[in-house]
Amino acid sequence: MGRLKYLIFTASAAILLITVGGGLALTRPAAAQGVTPPQGGRVDSQVLETLAASGSADFVIEMAEQADLSAAYAISDWNERGQYVVDTLKATAERSQKDAIGQLNRQGARFTSYFVSNVIVVRGGNQRALDAVQNLPGVARVRAPVVVRLEPVEELLRRAVEIKLPQAILAGYPTWSLTDTGAPAFWSTYGRQGEGIIVANIDSGVQYDHPVLAGAYQCASGNAEDPKCWLNTVPDIDSCPIGVPCDDNGHGTHTMGTMVGTDQLVSGPSVGMAPGAKWIACRAFTGAGSGDDLDIIECAQWLLEPGGSAANRPHIINNSWGGETTASDSWFRPYVQAWRAAGMFPVFSAGNKGSACTTLGSPADYPEGFAVAAHDSSRNIASFSSRGPITFGVMPYTKPNLSAPGVDIISAYKNGGVVSLQGTSMAAPHVSGAVALLWSCNPGLVGQIDQTFQLLQNSAGIPPAGSCGAPATGGNYTYGYGYLNVFQAGAGTCIDWLKTYLPLIMKNNDSVPPDPIQNGGFEAGDVTWFESSSFGYDLILNAAEGLPVTPHTGSWASWLGGDNNESAWISQSISIPVGRSILHYWFASGSTDICNYDYFKIFIGVTAVLTETLCDSTETNAWVHRTLDLTAYAGTAQTIEFYIETDFLNFSNVFLDDISFETSTALSGSAVNGSSDPLPVDGSASARLKTSKQD
Repeated sequence: MGRLKYLIFTASAAILLITVGGGLALTRPAAAQGVTPPQGGRVDSQVLETLAASGSADFVIEMAEQADLSAAYAISDWNERGQYVVDTLKATAERSQKDAIGQLNRQGARFTSYFVSNVIVVRGGNQRALDAVQNLPGVARVRAPVVVRLEPVEELLRRAVEIKLPQAILAGYPTWSLTDTGAPAFWSTYGRQGEGIIVANIDSGVQYDHPVLAGAYQCASGNAEDPKCWLNTVPDIDSCPIGVPCDDNGHGTHTMGTMVGTDQLVSGPSVGMAPGAKWIACRAFTGAGSGDDLDIIECAQWLLEPGGSAANRPHIINNSWGGETTASDSWFRPYVQAWRAAGMFPVFSAGNKGSACTTLGSPADYPEGFAVAAHDSSRNIASFSSRGPITFGVMPYTKPNLSAPGVDIISAYKNGGVVSLQGTSMAAPHVSGAVALLWSCNPGLVGQIDQTFQLLQNSAGIPPAGSCGAPATGGNYTYGYGYLNVFQAGAGTCIDWLKTYLPLIMKNNDSVPPDPIQNGGFEAGDVTWFESSSFGYDLILNAAEGLPVTPHTGSWASWLGGDNNESAWISQSISIPVGRSILHYWFASGSTDICNYDYFKIFIGVTAVLTETLCDSTETNAWVHRTLDLTAYAGTAQTIEFYIETDFLNFSNVFLDDISFETSTALSGSAVNGSSDPLPVDGSASARLKTSKQD
């Protein structure tokens, strides 16, 4: 390949993406970041133009300070995690908005403060109100509302509005789309249909008493108007007033049906991916399918604490809507980041602006969200499905994430109807329902957003090449990482949970569960491991493939190292059982660098449980047995990641072998986070551990 690769680990401190097992997911949550004012000033020109023309304008004041929610990812209790996010967001907003609110009150402005992304929405504000706040030190920018629309686009929706399907078409068997995703096989094999999981959508509303959806409504047995289950931010006095959940468009009822619908008119579940799950909803779009972010902001905040309690929040949020253009815009990104911090899985439709490339806009292009393309029953990408590539921030990444059924999708509709619609709006709820199935069958996955990203992407059916190219990280810009396959995703998590966790809980015995690490000695090559290097190098090798040291055992080992300014890691999704939570691994390192520039880390989920500098004064020059106590994560599903990062000068190397978990009784005096019995590599250890690698 003509590339020089040094034995080093490089890190990219850049936000974002970790490609795991063929999948794309975020590595770790970013700390608090400010909103960068746009070039040319703090005030959006559209606000100024509207004020000049009419004397008043709606505008959004974005505060510079954003809450640091990173600590939320380490909180295992669902209710506590959600409450921490809400409390932290509220404290940040109260502190940073104080001056702006004071100025607006003095001007008599009509406004609403929102904590979810630390913004203030001003409605009908005049020039005096704008002048009072635009130059305050805590204000990042003042922008106009963003216009958004439901997907599918209006033309697609009109074609299908009144197509009422005969009930015979639904009688007792799943629609093609459910079979395509593997949902029926999932139900029968793993015995779960989404029980215990709550899904939500921001959409045109939901007809709560529709026969397909009535039984799944979270507040079906109580007050249908309960604010913990329903919010209407755009009430229509004639067709969808304040009160019980309603939908005068049909779009929201259709997407909800695809997630959780059970056809009560005929026998058997035949509409929804997760008919055992419950739903709540927020209406932000009119009957015509239009809306703006002023209403979506209210929905985004409500979903963090429906009815005033974070304990009521949903697990999964489906967003089958997007901006009117394909331009990237970060306006909704803080909301998605807050949802993720609270453990809620964000799904977005890719958009219906294809078939050209680079037609996938915001918020579907955010790395924190899971974007879904649409294919038909022949598994051809839909002509309307938006495509990448997209670069949001500093590096390209795979968007969309997956493709799911989105053509001729049968589901519930307004006024008790059942219709067939098409659009990426119809594809996205298939993924939302799939997440409900996975989280229902393995409670250890709940709130593990990155791991679920990886699980869905790693298990996807292999796609065609597509027509818009592909990033080095895997997948392509047409289909993402492939076709949604929830049955295959369940094979990697549901079986382990059912066979390992449930017997321990039910029997309460002292048996030792199996080692959660698969292929820890790498003798099967890269099977079960995901490898990623900034420059695409293989990280699991044998001598024939250029491994410069003799493995601790066998013929294979992992070699983390590479060009300067590279990040490299191997990772695997595991379930850490109670009673087997001590990590064992054999480690060897060599370095030509000084300390505090190159680092080796071990991550559990998004938390770095071990960080150490790599340098010539700390190199091992031998195989060293190490252990790490992960008792704090016992009984949870996690992603374990061995990670290296290097700077632009000199290099370092790490070799790993024989990774396993053992019971606490097997430590035999070996120091936790320590080492025992160094085992030299063959030949000159120091020279071999510092060898450069030619590819």
